[in-house]
Amino acid sequence: MGATAQKGASFAFGHWHQYQWVRQSFGVDPLQVFGDAARPAAVRIYRKDLVGQAVSSLIADTTHVFFQRKGEEPSVSFEYEGTDRSETVVYDFYEILRRVIRFAEDEEHWSRFVADRGLRSASVAYESLVEDLTGTVGGVLDHLGIAARSEPASSLAQQATERNREFSERFRADLRAYRVPDSLSEGMVHRLGLEGTAT
Repeated sequence: MGATAQKGASFAFGHWHQYQWVRQSFGVDPLQVFGDAARPAAVRIYRKDLVGQAVSSLIADTTHVFFQRKGEEPSVSFEYEGTDRSETVVYDFYEILRRVIRFAEDEEHWSRFVADRGLRSASVAYESLVEDLTGTVGGVLDHLGIAARSEPASSLAQQATERNREFSERFRADLRAYRVPDSLSEGMVHRLGLEGTAT
């Protein structure tokens, strides 16, 4: 996930494919809205747990529940993934693997995007936002040179359930069974939560 912001103006992209869509649809780099001399600061939001992110993505795309507000029932949306919807989410090793690879590639695309344009950047883990929203947002604002006007608050509820944990553990067990960790870098083993496991 990536986003850019500048004092007085901002724009953001949630996912790399959204940035690609803008470029393909309008034939311009969205950064051009700031002018050639502008260098917006970039805030890159990512999730440390790639497996958890992939599992959440699979569940959301199947159920069409992409977010839920605290104290409210989940809202079903057909805006993003067509019309097929099911309350039954089936474990699919290869579909989760496809999503893990896609999210890892998206992170690489955003890293190159920031580096190629010489943008000042900060990286923010989703987990940090969950654990310490005020401190994390405060750090980002300090990085951007923006004074906080109020304490941040989120109306969104975490949607992960026991099913998320079960799918994640099953996926990691399958990775070990296929001896996938043997061919991964130490960094990727860490991102997939596979440290200290015998294959």
